[in-house]
Amino acid sequence: MSGCAEDKKVAPSVSEPPVLHVIHPRLQKIVRVVGQPSFVQSYERTSIYPKVTAYIEKWNVDIGDKVRKGDVLADLFVPELRELWETKKATVEYAKERVSLAQEDVEVAAAEVKAAKARLEEAQSILGKYEAEVVRWDVQVKRIAREVERQVIAPQILLESQNELKADIAARDAAKAAITKAAAELEADEETLARAEVNVAVARADLLVAESEAKRLEALVGYLKLFAPYDGIIVARNANTWDFVLPRTGDPTAERRAPDLSPGGQAAPIYVVDRTDIVRIYVDIPERDADYVHIGSEARVKLWAYRDEWLPAAVTRISWALNTQSRTMRAEIDLPNPGSKILPGMYAYGQVVVERPN
Repeated sequence: MSGCAEDKKVAPSVSEPPVLHVIHPRLQKIVRVVGQPSFVQSYERTSIYPKVTAYIEKWNVDIGDKVRKGDVLADLFVPELRELWETKKATVEYAKERVSLAQEDVEVAAAEVKAAKARLEEAQSILGKYEAEVVRWDVQVKRIAREVERQVIAPQILLESQNELKADIAARDAAKAAITKAAAELEADEETLARAEVNVAVARADLLVAESEAKRLEALVGYLKLFAPYDGIIVARNANTWDFVLPRTGDPTAERRAPDLSPGGQAAPIYVVDRTDIVRIYVDIPERDADYVHIGSEARVKLWAYRDEWLPAAVTRISWALNTQSRTMRAEIDLPNPGSKILPGMYAYGQVVVERPN
């Protein structure tokens, strides 16, 4: 149409040539983040079971109560056990008295031995004296007899000397008999001393046995108190006054869900205690990244209860071995828990930074 304007052709604009930036490639670490949903676990969870078959005499704490290490959680009652312990303590005291009396007998016997030795030495000394007298008077009698034969000395003097010799011989023989008697008494006293020393040894052995049995019963009586193993919080109580509880199986009357709080599906524990100053988060690392995750690797944790807050952390420990089913390596992240605000069982999301060299 004559009224239509002709198409106008736009001339291409003239512009500057494009600028190209030249860079030099370099090797760098490949950094990636491995993350997984997880949950919070207490650093330690201990199920408290009784050591002895007993009745619960008194329970002292309930769920939610904070406890300190060594606090008495519950008192158990076994009447016959306490009676046995009291009896054994009396037996120990009796055994101590026996040892004391036996030692006194040893002292008396030792004194008797000492006295017998003194008597024997005295008898031996007397024998020596009279043996010397016998020798002297024997010589004297022989000399006087020669003088009497020569009629130098009167026979009366010889008779007196002979009588003196006979008296000394009799005294010498009496001293010999006294020595025999003293030796026999010494031997008897030494045997008495030996028996007394044996009695002391036997009494001491009986005392050791009694003390050992008393310590064993004391240990069993110690099991009648259930103690808190560390500072923490009671998360389960299956204790009721005069419940009958059994070793290794706990309270058979507890709720069905209670065994879920105990390891291995055992019967319900009397108490379950959680340590709360530290909590743990688990992250399972895939096989291809497992070799690059170490203790101290950078990590962070987000708790669903605190959705907008990432908590900086680091890998505390690793399992080193892979799970044969999932082919993953367990990494644990410990988080300090001041004020016990992070609760075991909370959902969490854990991330671990994996740095792989190029």
